[in-house]
Amino acid sequence: MRNHLTDEQRQSRASLDGRVAFAAAAVALGAGLIVLLDRVGVPEGVAIVLGFVLATLALCFVGLPLRSARISTFLAGGREIPASYAGLAGAACLAALVLIFLPPFPSGLPLAAIGWGIGGGIAGLMLLSAPVLRKSGSFSVADLLSGRFPGLAFRLPAVAVVVAVCGMTALAGFEQAIRVIETVAGGTRLPAALLTGAILIAVTVPGGLAGSIWTGAAAAGMAIAGMALPLLVLAGRGADLPVPFVGNAEIWSHASERVADWTQLAANDLGGLWLAVPLAVGLAGFSPLLATAIGCRSRTGAQHAQLALTAWLLLILGGLAITFAATALGLDLALAGQRPDRLAESFYRASADGWLRICGQFVDGPAPARAACAALPDFAAVLRPSDYAIEPRFLAFELSKVRALGGAYSGLAGAGWFAVCVALAAAGLQGVSTALGNDLIYRVVDSGAITSRRLAIARLLLVVSVLGMVMWSVAHSLEPRALVGLALTLSAATVTPLVLLSLWPRAGRLEATLALLAGLCSVGAVLFATTAIDAAVRLGMAASAGAAVALAAGLIVSLRPRAGLAPGAQFLDTLLHGANEALNPDKGA
Repeated sequence: MRNHLTDEQRQSRASLDGRVAFAAAAVALGAGLIVLLDRVGVPEGVAIVLGFVLATLALCFVGLPLRSARISTFLAGGREIPASYAGLAGAACLAALVLIFLPPFPSGLPLAAIGWGIGGGIAGLMLLSAPVLRKSGSFSVADLLSGRFPGLAFRLPAVAVVVAVCGMTALAGFEQAIRVIETVAGGTRLPAALLTGAILIAVTVPGGLAGSIWTGAAAAGMAIAGMALPLLVLAGRGADLPVPFVGNAEIWSHASERVADWTQLAANDLGGLWLAVPLAVGLAGFSPLLATAIGCRSRTGAQHAQLALTAWLLLILGGLAITFAATALGLDLALAGQRPDRLAESFYRASADGWLRICGQFVDGPAPARAACAALPDFAAVLRPSDYAIEPRFLAFELSKVRALGGAYSGLAGAGWFAVCVALAAAGLQGVSTALGNDLIYRVVDSGAITSRRLAIARLLLVVSVLGMVMWSVAHSLEPRALVGLALTLSAATVTPLVLLSLWPRAGRLEATLALLAGLCSVGAVLFATTAIDAAVRLGMAASAGAAVALAAGLIVSLRPRAGLAPGAQFLDTLLHGANEALNPDKGA
């Protein structure tokens, strides 16, 4: 059945589109002013910082006005987020994960596995997790599973797993946002952590899930614009851009070969392709991504959001690939055939910062560069393509510097990537707050709490979580890849199998509890027994073993003679054929 909009919903959508257009115009005007200031001689460092200032103002402008006193808005976005914007927010979270896993990839994890894994994960979200979660009317995955398998013995570990997944994701996004500021703007760790924490409080505490989703949509828009602007400027100047399929095939081939050399990517590396399976299973139940389904208007809207996510993500990945290739071409144009002691000052700074190797060394000026190249036995006065190499992340951030476009474009591109990392952290924080405040405290401890108390608890949890991340990150530098890898492993070994079991009529709370514990034990056993194996392969093995054991345990136990059919059959019948959009209604919604 089609989900026809009422007149009130149409008016709300028109008002929403107007606010989005105003925000986009304001950001475009701000970006134009920064570019203009850069052209009239503002120092490069100032122009870069202004890009991050613009991103901060834009995100706060999106989040602060969304203050709500309704549970359905704070925990479910009012169930009125259009699929296109929900998909854009999901694409922001996945773009942040892509940034975290920029090449060189962990040993044993090929590019093909990541591509197939992301595609399979989105398919799982669209066909399984997102529609089931949205149809249930639940506010989180833990709420869905605890409603399907009632009982404190199951609810407590289920909430703990979701909190762990969302918490590690939030930490990864937070840490990566700090690293982007340090890399692009040259900031120090404490101010970067304080700025990121302040933005997270502004975008999550007032509006909850609505703030998280709209922040993600705005962040993805800024990331796309930040990548597109320098490419459009280069195209306007008549430069040949390495665009696949529709551009110059020879230029694209040369650029892609250079990128492959520097990033150690092998197109035919299929040795670890099996890792696509655990990655897909983990993403299919990944709680931060499922938040976009919670805020959609209907089950169909939740599925359409995943289609929109796919389209937006392909656009982002396409822009990233062209940016990589354009930066590689720019490096060859700027360095090949040049004397090592007569390069632009920006290249010496990049080398001193550990981004660019000149004749195999990191150098900080013309004299060290000349000495490094003179030490090579076959050096012939000028640089050859084999005489310089860059760190792969240089390709994502430094196109504007390589092509001498100015600091404004570099700052805007870096600010876009900073924004998507903030969006990932916000999605993780919202998941932690909902799992603790609603799925645990409200459902178990204080089921008679009034709306104001529930909102106060949820907001307090958000503030405490942000402050905890800031304090921890100032003293410790975490590894985002490890955090995301563990989060996806837990998701694959517990959440996705449990969502599948929720559709099996014979599965009850005993089966779910045993499946959850079996998945966790399997992950721990595999990680403990494979300490000598590469990290990516270990996590993939743990995720695969955990998912298989959890699902098998639940199915086998459900075949016992006394297993009942009534609760599961009723849930499945209502899920597939019920007219209502909520199987687990909440009085505040």
